[in-house]
Amino acid sequence: FVAISNWLKNVAESSSLLNKYNISVIPNNIDLNLFYPELKKYSFSFLKFNTNKKVILIGAINLNNLYKGFTKFIDALDFLDKSKYIICTFGNGDFKLVENKGFEVRNFNFINEYKTLRCLYSMSDVFVFPSLYEAFGKTIVESMSCGTPVVAFNNSGPKDLIDHKLNGYLADAFSSKS
Repeated sequence: FVAISNWLKNVAESSSLLNKYNISVIPNNIDLNLFYPELKKYSFSFLKFNTNKKVILIGAINLNNLYKGFTKFIDALDFLDKSKYIICTFGNGDFKLVENKGFEVRNFNFINEYKTLRCLYSMSDVFVFPSLYEAFGKTIVESMSCGTPVVAFNNSGPKDLIDHKLNGYLADAFSSKS
């Protein structure tokens, strides 16, 4: 059997169904010809976006999915200075929740073009990945490939990808304050 993260391998090895089998790990991959750092100035220009604030990026196909941890992100906003940050989003989600916290928000909606997504990652100061459980986390690797650090919970698949305080931050599991 093949798992896409060490966390998933450990879960499989502890199951009564798979604990008798050898389980290997082969992580997912991305095309580095599509995801690489763009200059911030170019990225802002390409996206027709301008701000003096720090850019926090969050996105997923469906952030409303309970396991994507969007409510943990919303709670974490209480610990940030609204005057210093702008929240950029992509994908689908109830982004009015961010606006209700008093933050400036720029929603890029669903992105189906690599250059736009690459520029969005590249212009951001940090990508937040608040998933409660995730086997891998492809957007983590996309973001880091574009030179943008990632904040995620120190549990499940993301802990295989993020080197704490080197290319991102591993927050205490499920702690919005962390």
